[in-house]
Amino acid sequence: MTTTGIVATLKFAIRAANGLGLLGLFMNLPHALPGFLACHLTATLGTLLLAFHLKRSVPGWGLGALILPFITSTWLTFRPENTPDAMTAGDNCWYSMERDVNHMIVVGILFFDRAPEKAALEQLITERLLKFDRFRQVPRLRNGHRYWEDDEDFQLDRHLHFRPLPEPSLQTFQAHVDTLSGQKLDFEHPLWDLEVVPNHPDGAAIIVRIHHCNADGIALVRVLLSLTDKAAAAVENTTEAPRASRPKHHPLKLLWELIVAFPRMLMLPDSRTSFKHPLTGQRGTAWSGQLPLQDIKKLAHAHGGKINDVVLAATAGAVRRYFQQSNEPVDGITFRVLVPVNVRPLDGPIVLGNQVGFIYLPLPVGVADPVGRLRAVKAGMDAIKSGKEAVLAYFSLSVMGTLPRGVQHALMDAFNDNASSTMTNVPGPREQLFFAGEAIRNMVFFGPQSGKMGVGLSVFSYQDTLTMGISADKGMIPHPEVFTACFEQELREWLAHSG
Repeated sequence: MTTTGIVATLKFAIRAANGLGLLGLFMNLPHALPGFLACHLTATLGTLLLAFHLKRSVPGWGLGALILPFITSTWLTFRPENTPDAMTAGDNCWYSMERDVNHMIVVGILFFDRAPEKAALEQLITERLLKFDRFRQVPRLRNGHRYWEDDEDFQLDRHLHFRPLPEPSLQTFQAHVDTLSGQKLDFEHPLWDLEVVPNHPDGAAIIVRIHHCNADGIALVRVLLSLTDKAAAAVENTTEAPRASRPKHHPLKLLWELIVAFPRMLMLPDSRTSFKHPLTGQRGTAWSGQLPLQDIKKLAHAHGGKINDVVLAATAGAVRRYFQQSNEPVDGITFRVLVPVNVRPLDGPIVLGNQVGFIYLPLPVGVADPVGRLRAVKAGMDAIKSGKEAVLAYFSLSVMGTLPRGVQHALMDAFNDNASSTMTNVPGPREQLFFAGEAIRNMVFFGPQSGKMGVGLSVFSYQDTLTMGISADKGMIPHPEVFTACFEQELREWLAHSG
């Protein structure tokens, strides 16, 4: 076979592996995902070697390259390691993101007038939370693969704590939340804990910490809400915990949309602001007062937007105020937030595991007019929503979950260099909820940040109010309460002027 023939065979093999490997990928995500990469290399090298030694025709060996992706994907699907207890590539990616100065923990705080009784809380967790196997299991490495294994020494007291504050003050409680937010979970046991603070100065509080490898933020909020009732009396819940499932897409259409989305994921890094300072490992948290949700909704409708558009525009205004107070430039800078996007249906049963992608959203920090910021944010969101960047990011996380940790960390640092913060906005229930018989007064959540990113912004609505929370490395934002004050001031002034 001539050199031209070998090159032609090589090109054909790569195209065949790409096309059919991707089809297998979309039909059987995530198990075919490493298969796509493996068969890509196998088809290329195999076709090249066989062309040299056997000197067969290009169509014949091209057909072999066509079949290889299916063989590899089928093996990956039915191999012994592919069991229900095997950690998915996406979950493994979040597990491996854990660093000494950046822990992958979702933190939630529930506020009450008084603390739930210990017996009622133990019964609630046993009957509703522990029915999900994941909360009785621990990830363990076996034969090169990570599995969810039952904790043979599981003890509820190891995960449920009642710890009064040494001094019942807001400052002491804030410092305690900061400490827990930067504290690593015990990886020898299931990766979650729940701490009751019975002497919060305004009543009581429960601090929940769950590792992101268990599930993404959307799923974890749904799990937490499944522990609540709409009345003070406990309601029996006999629903069985579901096993993981995957979203389905039309293969050819999704393939084309991903190809179109890829160039939009290529961008220059964010500007070097204080949000890009080195990590210290010391966390600080803060949350705003409860803001009127109905007024925010009216403001959004008045400008043809949604509540999320107003929140993002107000966040851009808060960043602008914060930078101006810190004597940092605001004109001409690039400031993006990494926004998680759920890729699973929300109308079905609760599904654990990570099924979330991300989009890079530029915030118009340089725009002084709040309405101008709203228009810019809405235009950016509309452009992103029409594409498949989030799905592409979801696939990328699954790919990284199959790579060595060092390679994964390098890639994650490169991706996160294009954003300055994470930004989540989760709409919560509009009615009052009860937890172990006690009414929940308010809820706040903080998501983790991966790699060298150290600032996370979160918004959660409950009943008729909205609360902004921030979790930040103190090397980047030493006083996070200053930022939440900027957000609150920005939104209240906007509402006052619009009224």
